[in-house]
Amino acid sequence: KEIILIILSVAIGGAIGSLLRYYLSTLNFLSNSVFPVSTFLVNVIGSFAIGVLFFLLKDSNNDYLKSFLMIGFLGGFTTFSAFTIDVLDLFQNDQYLISVIYICGSVIVSLLAVYLGFWITKIINL
Repeated sequence: KEIILIILSVAIGGAIGSLLRYYLSTLNFLSNSVFPVSTFLVNVIGSFAIGVLFFLLKDSNNDYLKSFLMIGFLGGFTTFSAFTIDVLDLFQNDQYLISVIYICGSVIVSLLAVYLGFWITKIINL
């Protein structure tokens, strides 16, 4: 029974996260830009959110909430597969400099975002 509830938590969270990601991708941030802004923002926001949740839930024994939010919702919301196809598309369109900026920026800014989310939440909860 417990594993079924965890699977449902992940599935429902993933569906909600995926739908939110889809909605944000339809907003066409800077629609004239070659840079894949929507995917970049979703990954940075997701990284920040997982930093916050990691801090808030680190002592929690609620596996359903962790599964729903961190595996399901943020797993569905963040977009590594979209990131990789964006990079491939940029390379195929000879946008090499944009590709490198996007790759490095996504990794560096997302890592900073997860740290910032954790740090801010830690400070607030002192």
